[in-house]
Amino acid sequence: MLGLAGDPEIVFATDVSEYAGQAVGLAVADTQEHALQMAKAVTLTYQSQGKQILTIQDAIDAKSFYDKKPDIVIGDADGSIKGSDHFVTGDIYCDTQYHFTMETQTTFVIPEDDGYTVYSSNQWAQLGQFAVAGILGIPENKVTVVIKRVGGAYGSKISRASQVAAACALGSYVTQRPVRLHMDLESNMKMVGKRYPYYAKYTVGCTKAGVLNGIKIDVFTDAGCSSNDSYLPYALRNLDNTYNCSNWSVTQTTCRTHTPSNTYTRAPGYLPGVFIIESLMDDVATKIGMDVEEFKHANFYKKGDISLLFKVVLERLIPGIYIKMVAFGKTPTEDSYNSFFLDSNKQVELACDLLSSDEMLANGFNAMGFSQGSQFLRALVQRCGSVKIYNLISLGGQHNGVYGFPFCPGSSSILCHLFRRFLGMGTYLSFIQDNLVQAQYWHDPYDEESYALDCEFLSDINQELVFKPSYKERFSNISNFVLVKFEYDMMVEPKETEWFGFYKEHQSVKTYSMFESKIYRR
Repeated sequence: MLGLAGDPEIVFATDVSEYAGQAVGLAVADTQEHALQMAKAVTLTYQSQGKQILTIQDAIDAKSFYDKKPDIVIGDADGSIKGSDHFVTGDIYCDTQYHFTMETQTTFVIPEDDGYTVYSSNQWAQLGQFAVAGILGIPENKVTVVIKRVGGAYGSKISRASQVAAACALGSYVTQRPVRLHMDLESNMKMVGKRYPYYAKYTVGCTKAGVLNGIKIDVFTDAGCSSNDSYLPYALRNLDNTYNCSNWSVTQTTCRTHTPSNTYTRAPGYLPGVFIIESLMDDVATKIGMDVEEFKHANFYKKGDISLLFKVVLERLIPGIYIKMVAFGKTPTEDSYNSFFLDSNKQVELACDLLSSDEMLANGFNAMGFSQGSQFLRALVQRCGSVKIYNLISLGGQHNGVYGFPFCPGSSSILCHLFRRFLGMGTYLSFIQDNLVQAQYWHDPYDEESYALDCEFLSDINQELVFKPSYKERFSNISNFVLVKFEYDMMVEPKETEWFGFYKEHQSVKTYSMFESKIYRR
């Protein structure tokens, strides 16, 4: 049968057993007790095929690995560590863990006239369908998978339940009778993989004050006899946790051992990544004689810092890219708050100051805005003469405003219409305009005059009242302005605003295009 990642997995061992306890057959009887007695009465004789590889260290010694994943390299870890005041090495081991599920693996298969009905205790119905169809050699549409309840498996039934379903279906196929397979706890623990264990070797360099200069980590994980469920890359995405370091060198290696295929277990990527970095931080602080909490606090991410995951993704897509984060607050919470309540005009002023003072951006840059960030970037182009933007990409921007409430109450268009009219009653009051960002691009087609006179942000950048040659001149200097409209956008009303379209005056059904808009004609 095919596994989650597409690699074949064996349901029953034949000539070679991949690990101790692997299934070699299925005992079918009239009761579960009789089936267990039959299974225990079987005597197996094994012949050793050489040294057994049972741990990560065994795999390292034997060089028993799956295909190598790309290294993660950010900055110059070797150089930064070499020039550090403190140089610390160590290793970390995060052991395996049994799931202790609410119930063991179980399946009930009924042969039907046109196929098989499979009642499976499974967290992934489609994978169970593929496994049964594959082992029986029948089309997938001949297999119906029914899951009565889900819960209490902690990840053990995402992929491993499919092997049990396949074995049970084979028994039903051979006997042409309904077959129930309910694994006893001992067999379940022997045959089903557990949490991926991890081993990491690290070298860290830091300043006398405890600030991290560079981190080198070699991470190994034990996949068992199959790497179908490997989540090593996901673990490394969380390797920085809350700690900032400009220079990283991370190698990732998945080990092949003579053990059951390990699998997902609660927080499969997050837990090992956080465990490794937290253990590293504890160990380094202790070895340099610094209070652990002070050491960690000295390396927390701060406003404007870029996370490791974001760096990795963008560095791979665009080597040598420089990333500038613009935040309006000292904390993520404050930044989020200000995105709703800090005057849009003030946000544009602050962004202008931040970007103008960055030497790396002095020669110009490309910019991409998402949702309301799109019209904010456009305002930056039009108002801030000290920054140069070459190409501006707008993703779902509300360039001609919004007149709608996402998922408005009820399914009645009349109720939605009344609700929008109610919202518009106070939107253009100065108090609302000064303190609610979204009000500053609310465009009421039933009250175009108030929108033009009192909307304190969008009306200005769209030059509803006064044409501003400087806006046009600065905007004309960009090379490309790309507008992306989400065809199935359910948050922005009308979605035509993403291409500078909007509702025609005095109604909220028919829309006009960008070419009919006032700003385009100017």
